[in-house]
Amino acid sequence: MRIIEEHLKGPFYNSRIFSEYFGGYRIVVADIESTGLSPKNSFVFLGGLIAEEGGDRIVRQFFAESQEEEAALLKQYSSALAEYDVIVTYNGDSFDIPFLSKRMKKYGLDSGPLEKMYSLDMYRVIRNHSHLKKLLPDLKQKTVEAYLGDSVERKDRISGKDTAEYYLRMQSSGMPLQKEQMADDIILHNRDDVVLLSDMMRIIRNLDLHKILFSEGVPLTAGDRRMIITGTSVGKNEIKAKGLFSGPVADYSHYGECVNLQVSRRKRTAEIQVQLEQVDGYLVADVRRMGIDDGAIRELGGYESGYLIVKDKSGRVMYHEINQLLACIAAAVLQ
Repeated sequence: MRIIEEHLKGPFYNSRIFSEYFGGYRIVVADIESTGLSPKNSFVFLGGLIAEEGGDRIVRQFFAESQEEEAALLKQYSSALAEYDVIVTYNGDSFDIPFLSKRMKKYGLDSGPLEKMYSLDMYRVIRNHSHLKKLLPDLKQKTVEAYLGDSVERKDRISGKDTAEYYLRMQSSGMPLQKEQMADDIILHNRDDVVLLSDMMRIIRNLDLHKILFSEGVPLTAGDRRMIITGTSVGKNEIKAKGLFSGPVADYSHYGECVNLQVSRRKRTAEIQVQLEQVDGYLVADVRRMGIDDGAIRELGGYESGYLIVKDKSGRVMYHEINQLLACIAAAVLQ
């Protein structure tokens, strides 16, 4: 197995709002190459990642020279990914992460750390929360790169499908120079994928990250406990959400005047229900009665005299306020 490293200048994208949700988390951008789309009859031959290190970025790639090296690749690649808290991919929720997980289980490797990472799938972000699907012919990574003006930075000239064909041809080639050239082309493609995906993260600055995470999930951490708040919905008189845990958690129930909580140790889930009320045409949460009328809540734009606005008079949902409200409630459970 071959391991390739490259150091690049400059950190990942960041902003005040991004730091509010992801500050303190270790972030890695990842992409895999496989011989096909089904983990039942295909295998991983290359795993690439890029992460921050010392204020700059480092690219690491794990390349299997043959199928016999897949288990070693998966072991080292997953171990490298497990050093991080957040994994950024492009369509990774549907492909990379489940593919890796199933191939790891084939070899008896623990996929738990991978599955517990918070996943930020940039394909889902762009498809569900941007206008690009109306402007572009498709949402392939290279198409989005071209729209952002990043195509000039890409040096490879093959597609993801080509990498599989190149790899299989490489296995049967008896010409060392040809094999080496095909391997270099595959590695370059994967390298450009992770590097340019890390650059693509800057598109978030033009989107509503509060709304994105309301939909995709808000990450929370306290000690060795982690939770993702997901499935949030706002009804006429309540907010409902679910917490997904990793790490130790105990059964817990709380039925209060404004907040109901039910934590299941077996399911590793929390059901959260927040009662709302109408005040002067606003849909609000009474944070004083919840006991969470603290500094972080008071700094929000929707806070007023012990109430937190979750819908204004026009019906506009206050995603930032809801995310922070649920985070405060969930933090008590995590602690």
